[in-house]
Amino acid sequence: SWLDGIHANGGGANDGEAVECALEAVTKAGSFDAIMLAGDEPPNREGTLLIETGKEGPTAWDFARRLGQAGTPVHTFVVGNCAATKAAFAELATLSGGQSGMLDGSRAMIDMAVMAMLAKIKGRESVRRYMADHHVTDAAAEFGQLLLGGPRK
Repeated sequence: SWLDGIHANGGGANDGEAVECALEAVTKAGSFDAIMLAGDEPPNREGTLLIETGKEGPTAWDFARRLGQAGTPVHTFVVGNCAATKAAFAELATLSGGQSGMLDGSRAMIDMAVMAMLAKIKGRESVRRYMADHHVTDAAAEFGQLLLGGPRK
């Protein structure tokens, strides 16, 4: 029911949303098997961060690289249809060894979240079994196929 209330509705006047803050908080909180990130705008670019904070700092892409090096994939989920968000979230996922999918409703999100965790904890065969045993949405099936193919390079 929580996911039913999520809708793409834009943000402030800058070029994105504070994905880097979310990834920084997760990084500081400890180590995780995987991270799931959903949003309707792309992350802030380096120039925007400099203007807004007055200093250079790590971007969402920097955190995604670090998380990937630590073996923690970031699976990204796009809310809405913003092309810039799709491209940026796909790039973040790729940098970290994760996959990216569209968030088309709560059922798809649950299926994608379960499959992402299964892939990390129990391997690709468990993703295959989940997809065979459950009627997944088109978006979740596409995401599952990406998981079965392994990290993008």
